[in-house]
Amino acid sequence: MTQYLITGANRGLGLEFVRQLLERGERVIAACRHPGRAGALNRFSGAFPGHLKVLPLDVSDDAQIAACFDALGKHWDGFDILIHAIAFAPREAIAGQYLDGLTRENFAIAHDISSYSLAAM
Repeated sequence: MTQYLITGANRGLGLEFVRQLLERGERVIAACRHPGRAGALNRFSGAFPGHLKVLPLDVSDDAQIAACFDALGKHWDGFDILIHAIAFAPREAIAGQYLDGLTRENFAIAHDISSYSLAAM
C-alpha cells in the first residue's frame, strides 16, 4: 500500500487528492494550516478509519514543518509520495490587474508559501 503525504489538503485539489486516494484504499496523511476548520477532512477521517491522519502544518514556519515530520514519524516510518497542493498570495496581490497589487513583499510571500515550502519540506 502506497503512503501519501498531501499538503494543502483542506481544499481544492489537495482535498480531491485525499478523497480519491482514500476511495482507492490508500493511506494518507493530510497536512493543512488549520485542521480544526477542515470539515471535509474530518468527515473523511470518520469514513475511512485507519487510513487518514490529519496534521497541522503552516509552511511559513520552519518549526511547524519539522513538527509535522516528527508527528508523521509517530504514525509511519516514511511515505512514498508527497503531493504539494499549496498556493497562496495575499488577497491584494491578486486583485485587479497583475501590476496593481504587485509589491516586492507580496511577491516574496507568494513564492515563500507556494514554492519555497516544497523545498523546505
